[in-house]
Amino acid sequence: MVEVGCCMATVVLPGRHETKGVPFVFLRERVCEVGGEQLLVESGVLGQPQTTLEIGRHDVAAQYTLVQTGSAAEFGERRQSRRVG
Repeated sequence: MVEVGCCMATVVLPGRHETKGVPFVFLRERVCEVGGEQLLVESGVLGQPQTTLEIGRHDVAAQYTLVQTGSAAEFGERRQSRRVG
C-alpha cells in the first residue's frame, strides 16, 4: 500500500467519466499497481459513464443540493428569485 506518513493514501479521481473514461481507467490501474486505493467521482452530465464509479453524478448532485443549499425546493426558489430580481 502507498503510505503517506502513517496513513494509506486514497486517490480521488473526479472528472467527466462519460467522455474521459479510458484515461480514468488508466489512472485507476496505475494507482492499483502501487497499492493505493482510488475513488472515481463523476462530474459530467453529457452521457453514461464509460467505467464503473464509486460516486456517480446523481450522488454528487444530491449531496450538493442537501449540503450547500438545504433542499431541492429551496434551491429552486433561490434560483427563481435571482432571475426575477
